[in-house]
Amino acid sequence: MLHKTKGIVIKTTPFRESSIVCKIFTELFGLQTYIINGVRTSGKTGKAALFQPLTILDLVVYKHEHKKMERISEVKLAYHFTQINFDVAKNITAFFIAELLHKVIYEEENNNEFFEWLENKLIELNNTETLNASFHLDFMLQLSKHFGFYPHENLTETATYFDLVNGVFQNEIPSHINYLNKNDSKLFADFLNGSNNLQNRIQRKKILQILCDYFELHIPNFGKMKSPEVLAALFD
Repeated sequence: MLHKTKGIVIKTTPFRESSIVCKIFTELFGLQTYIINGVRTSGKTGKAALFQPLTILDLVVYKHEHKKMERISEVKLAYHFTQINFDVAKNITAFFIAELLHKVIYEEENNNEFFEWLENKLIELNNTETLNASFHLDFMLQLSKHFGFYPHENLTETATYFDLVNGVFQNEIPSHINYLNKNDSKLFADFLNGSNNLQNRIQRKKILQILCDYFELHIPNFGKMKSPEVLAALFD
């Protein structure tokens, strides 16, 4: 059966000589895998460009209940990125976001609220005149809210250690190793409540490491990310 849906490209992998396998987060069905034939040929370079990571598409797709890979009947751009592909900072930030989304989105279920938020954030990334050096950090923090493990903002004079496992500030050092010391806990708390705009690259690097560690503890098979090193060099 054919369905119309928006989709955001998450990851594209070459398949055989001229085809690709594309993971697309759809508004209607959540994450889906599609095989697209014959797009990596000299005469169809334009079509292959449609499936670059984070591209927002209007799709007409086939959907079968027990099929692992589906096919696309019709595809066109839903939104044209005018800056992401030409602005180095935005392009590298988009690369980071694509890697992050590939690690966290794996459910074949629709989530309209999350899809709308993600679409709006990508459009914001493209349209913003001057990219905030903390855009990727704010994105990551808000992403944790959509996945149900947003940190509790409960820093007090006594609750000064942030427990990465339980997502809370507490009075004593936890019985496990996954916690922040007092200085890092204070920095993280300031980031959470918006009192520190992280103009210092060392602080941004520290917050990114904290968030990566936090996601690794809360998302199954999250693993290590590769793009943070590129981001660190970009905003040095």
